[in-house]
Amino acid sequence: MNSQNWWRYSGINCLAVLVVFTIGCSRQAATVKQLPSFIVTNDVVGGDLRQVLEVTNGLSLYFTESYITLWFTNGSDTVIGFDPKTLKPQKILWEIPPSDSRPGQAIFDVNADGIPDIRELKDASKTRQIFFKGEWYTREKDGSHTVISLDGEKQRVYFDGRRWIEESTNSDIAITNISFTTRF
Repeated sequence: MNSQNWWRYSGINCLAVLVVFTIGCSRQAATVKQLPSFIVTNDVVGGDLRQVLEVTNGLSLYFTESYITLWFTNGSDTVIGFDPKTLKPQKILWEIPPSDSRPGQAIFDVNADGIPDIRELKDASKTRQIFFKGEWYTREKDGSHTVISLDGEKQRVYFDGRRWIEESTNSDIAITNISFTTRF
């Protein structure tokens, strides 16, 4: 390579390096989004003294070995129960405050599959309902059995670990009795 080509080649490389350097330097450094201000405080939760993260926007959260609880300023919260070894969610509770058109409610997803299973209306009736075939039905008890009114007929149903299904009258099916509380 003669000296003239070498200078031309070197000049092009220098120019390329200068352009890349200029572009790189002209970019603004990425700014990190700041978290809202928060404090860690001690609070009594469910009878136990716990450390609680309180955010200045009204959100609070705390966790134990197998639960995480988020409280919102409007009286609603979400509780997720999870396996402490795998961290896989096992059950979820949503408490929703009342609105102008409906009472507050607690919705429980027994197996954390994303489909609600039980809800309790937070009004004077304290009505408990189950989510059966895509609809909410009022839950009644007949001894140890759960009963709903389906097409005007009383129908026994049970929870099979995944969903509510109709109890067969011709077989011996072990009925699963699910206890529902609004706090874990």
